Amino acid sequence: MSIFARWLTGRYGDRHGSARLIIPGVVASATGMLILALTADPVAVIGGAVIFGTGFGVTQNATLSLMFARVPQSGYGTVSALWNLAYDAGMGLGAAGFGAVAAQTGYPASFVLTSALMLTVLAPALRDRRAGSAGPGHRAGSGLAGWPRPWGSWALPRRCRLAFSAWPGRDGQ
Repeated sequence: MSIFARWLTGRYGDRHGSARLIIPGVVASATGMLILALTADPVAVIGGAVIFGTGFGVTQNATLSLMFARVPQSGYGTVSALWNLAYDAGMGLGAAGFGAVAAQTGYPASFVLTSALMLTVLAPALRDRRAGSAGPGHRAGSGLAGWPRPWGSWALPRRCRLAFSAWPGRDGQ
């Protein structure tokens, strides 16, 4: 599910800005995790996993896209390394923490706690979204105040634009 969500939201983010995808992605992930707490119902477990996977795919794609949009092209390697370090550390520490909590409280309570912890991301996401929705230098659809889109208005898919583009102004755009 996460793969399809990344593809669809990648296209949406390219056209309308990735910043507006963070909040729905986090809410969907947390909702899916909360539904997983209903472990006695197999349909709820499958439905929760699908909703979680969709939200995770949306959030994963949007956060990486936002990080790339906020640095010059020369910083893409650093952004990729930092994002992947945070992703891997979160997966490892989160799994260990989940296991420790589940051993004491059981799976349903662990899923509820994980859902609540995921929602803490909404505070910085809302602050970032408000900062990016107004102010000088805001570009429609970018979701970022004062941050130029490094790929101009090309019609290529985002991954191609990131690989082959230059900052506006350097190439006459």
